[in-house]
Amino acid sequence: MGEPSSEPGWLPVTYSLLSQVTHSTPTGLAHTARYVDGTLRAHDISPEMLALALDVACLGSARLIGLSSLLLTRGDDTAKQYALGLEERALAVHNTARLVHWLG
Repeated sequence: MGEPSSEPGWLPVTYSLLSQVTHSTPTGLAHTARYVDGTLRAHDISPEMLALALDVACLGSARLIGLSSLLLTRGDDTAKQYALGLEERALAVHNTARLVHWLG
């Protein structure tokens, strides 16, 4: 997904981290509690996890919707351009989100 990454295996790491939050593990709980200006903020997802979740959602959605359009139209040129456009937009989100979550 996206451009070649300097960090091989970032997608399994992403899945593993997001699973920590979904299943309420100690690592996940650490990403839902933090101090901001001396005040405990609990049950808010950390900026890193939010960026990671948005990144994966965009990449996954672009891939699924793009491939679906190709399958439904038997790969016509309009669907190819649509799928490529989705991938480009998801890659733009990925490049921005990784500045926050530091993966891939």
